[in-house]
Amino acid sequence: MLSGLFTAAIALLAAAGILPLLLPRSKRLAAFSFALGVLAGLALAGFSVGTLITAATFRFELPAGLFPPEPPAFVIDTLSAFFCLILSILLTAISLYSVRYLDHYDGSPVGILAGFFSLISLSILMIFSADNSFQFLIAWELMTLFAFFLVLYEFRKEQAVRAGVYYISVTHFGTLFLIAMFIVLQKFSGTMLFSQTAAQLGNFPRWSLTFIFIAALIGFGCKAGVFPFHIWLPLAHPVAPSNVSAFMSGLLIKTGIYGLLRVLLIVHGSAELWWDVLLLTIASISALLGIMYALMEHDLKRLLAYSSIENIGIILIGVAMALIFSASGMPVLAGFALTAGLFHTLNHAVFKALLFLGAGGVHSVTHTRDMEKLGGLARLMPWTAAAFLIGALSISAIPPLSGFVSEWMSFVSIIQVFRIDQVPQVLRITVPLAGAMLALTGALAAA
Repeated sequence: MLSGLFTAAIALLAAAGILPLLLPRSKRLAAFSFALGVLAGLALAGFSVGTLITAATFRFELPAGLFPPEPPAFVIDTLSAFFCLILSILLTAISLYSVRYLDHYDGSPVGILAGFFSLISLSILMIFSADNSFQFLIAWELMTLFAFFLVLYEFRKEQAVRAGVYYISVTHFGTLFLIAMFIVLQKFSGTMLFSQTAAQLGNFPRWSLTFIFIAALIGFGCKAGVFPFHIWLPLAHPVAPSNVSAFMSGLLIKTGIYGLLRVLLIVHGSAELWWDVLLLTIASISALLGIMYALMEHDLKRLLAYSSIENIGIILIGVAMALIFSASGMPVLAGFALTAGLFHTLNHAVFKALLFLGAGGVHSVTHTRDMEKLGGLARLMPWTAAAFLIGALSISAIPPLSGFVSEWMSFVSIIQVFRIDQVPQVLRITVPLAGAMLALTGALAAA
């Protein structure tokens, strides 16, 4: 039953991606494509929830010979299923929104917008389920290219071309590190399959593990938009169509979080303390700088884009604390901190997509993104105003909304660091600083 839902989601997304490209100016076919996206999202939601409830690992193998030297396989464990669930939520909601949003692009080749949206969703699904590193890189590159074309959808605007160039340059810079990382992984493990690599960790020399961590941090960090690889994000998100901006900020940058977690699950058993300190430092700086840049913005979508940098930092603070507790032999606290990071991943995906979709509605009516020129819209757009208010309260970590809960969990995990026996001096300095920066970030976000 569950495998059938997974197969149905793939088939529906493939059809939704190909059909509108045959007649790119057909608005009806584009709307039909988004309708198929809704069905695909519902099928994927059923599969993801079922997998999370059963805590089972599903494996689907394709015929050998398609991707030498090892056959491709789709492996969905609880981590993959969690990210697939986020994909299903955003795919369903944004596809529903996009059916009416097509009116904003009358006369344009909306089939390209609809087709590439479905294809990028399919490529992300392939990333979350790939067990073969070669297969992962192919899906990763397809996702990058489809996103590039969507950023360039309004290519007659100079800002769109500039944003597309920055995006493709930074992300391909990161891909070079990922290729190098996978080469080292395959060389010392003797396999291209993630599920078999961890068992071969004893064959890895010390330098190779450090290289893998640094390469993963840079490669996946470029996609996630962490400091200092964030420069593409505030350029690309504002110029893309609002449904694409919602998808990129809500989910596409989370593929960087997923990839980093997947690699850390393999190599962190042999980690050094400075790995965790470096990750915590970068996460804290990203969170603080992201919200400081957002405070200076008057462009609504650019503000939301900078806010995504902040929230990626908050997510990685939870991940870093989980790694610190894991290395200290405290699995319960490690699980709590990781739950904080993953919960904020889900929260940010939902409320940031909501805010970008609201911004799209505002721009469609007012034809401006300058917040200094906006006002009195609650009477004109009451439903949009109410939804935007909920998203804004959540992103500002105002209780009792979900954004507050996940940030509070991150604070709690930081405080618990002093339960570690003989806390290293470097943690006595960096962890309280990270807590102070997270507190300042929360205050600035409310502003």
